[in-house]
Amino acid sequence: EQCAFRPKTTVISFTSARAGRARCIVYCDHARGATAPQVKTIGTHTCMADDLLDPQYDVACPYEGGASYAASLRECRVSATSWYGVGYAVGKAMRDTIHRSVRHSSGVAQLESWAATPEGAAVVDSFRKIHEEVYPELMEQVRGIADGAELPFQQVVLNNMAQELSQRLPTVCAERVDDAHTKQEQGCTDFHGLSRRTRLSAWGHNEDAGAGGYIVHCDLKRTDGLGTVQYSAFAYPGCIAGWAWGANANGVVQSINALSATITAEEISTPGLCANFVAADVLQASDLADAIKRATVDGQAGGQHFNLASTTDPDLHVSIETSPTGC
Repeated sequence: EQCAFRPKTTVISFTSARAGRARCIVYCDHARGATAPQVKTIGTHTCMADDLLDPQYDVACPYEGGASYAASLRECRVSATSWYGVGYAVGKAMRDTIHRSVRHSSGVAQLESWAATPEGAAVVDSFRKIHEEVYPELMEQVRGIADGAELPFQQVVLNNMAQELSQRLPTVCAERVDDAHTKQEQGCTDFHGLSRRTRLSAWGHNEDAGAGGYIVHCDLKRTDGLGTVQYSAFAYPGCIAGWAWGANANGVVQSINALSATITAEEISTPGLCANFVAADVLQASDLADAIKRATVDGQAGGQHFNLASTTDPDLHVSIETSPTGC
């Protein structure tokens, strides 16, 4: 059948920055009365931003439904009863991809060398402990990824905390301007399209963090009485899913851009929550209000820009910028 941009449809486009071409386009269609959004990919397409607001797209979209993901994106379908099990399944299925990325990462290697020093070990240990206190289940997922991919736990932890820990490296601190700012390359960009005339609710996400990522389809049926967690989300190799883009069975949709937050000299030595973990926690939100609450949690170690929406209220897109001092 033809995929229609009917009213009450939320669209995310995951694109390639270099070619200006969509690598895959994902839509969450909740116009059919389903209790949860249907997350599908609908092929590749080259388009200009104005196309999103073209009236023709509220009638029919020039893609065929059910197309597979672009060849550059692999999928991992996981059914587990614990967060460790989710991580282990992903780590095992994506072992080769994770090895190529993590073992050949100059950034992770630099963090490993720093973590071997007394100063670095103290910082890394403080970051690990605060995440075990605030996000114990996500840390179990990290451990599962490490075991499944057959990599040292410490190496995978550093990979998941790389953005924030890298800002605390001595070489980076020495390059600070007025003891306040750190250098950071530009990251992803999102373009939002909201049209009351066409009833379109859509946005595009430009992924600039490099190749090698994959899609995780998670179906977690917990045995501890805390219910089920279901989502489809992009993941960087060796990282927990959530920091990039994703959608869960409750209709919550998210995408995230890197944000270079101001970090003071005092905050350098203060452990905080890392973007990967905050984003993965948001992916479990029950509704938009819960997603906002999770995204704005206190004690974040760096910055990120959340784009949030819900299929239950497609006329509302929420933009949140976070930092160590607040949102």
